[in-house]
Amino acid sequence: MTRPRVQNIQGYFVTLGAGEGQLRNVLAPAAVANGADASDFPAVAAFSDGWQAIVTDFAPMIGVMSDNVENFEAVDALPDFPLFPWFFVIPGVLLVVLAAVARPEGSRPDDIDPNTRRSS
Repeated sequence: MTRPRVQNIQGYFVTLGAGEGQLRNVLAPAAVANGADASDFPAVAAFSDGWQAIVTDFAPMIGVMSDNVENFEAVDALPDFPLFPWFFVIPGVLLVVLAAVARPEGSRPDDIDPNTRRSS
C-alpha cells in the first residue's frame, strides 16, 4: 500500500458517492417522470438505502489505510521469507505424530474388552 494507492481508493469512494447521488436524485426521478415506477428499480433503492452503512464502514477503513502507509512500507521492506509457512506446518505435523505415538495402549474403543469393567 502506497500513498498514491490510498488516494486512488479515496477517489473511488468520492466517485461512488457521486454515483449514488446521481442515481437517487437524477436517474430514479427521471425514470419515474417517464412513466416508470420506482419499484422497477429495486437495486437502486437497495443501494441508496444501504449507502449510509457503506459510508460508515468504508470511511474508517480508508482512514486506517492512510494512517498506516508507513507501516505498510516497513513490512514491504522486509525480505521475502518463503519458508514462513513451514514454521507452522512442521510443528503441527510434529504434534500430530507425537500425539499418535504417545497414545496409551487400550485408549482406542476397539482395544477395550467390553466384558472387563474397571472399578473406581
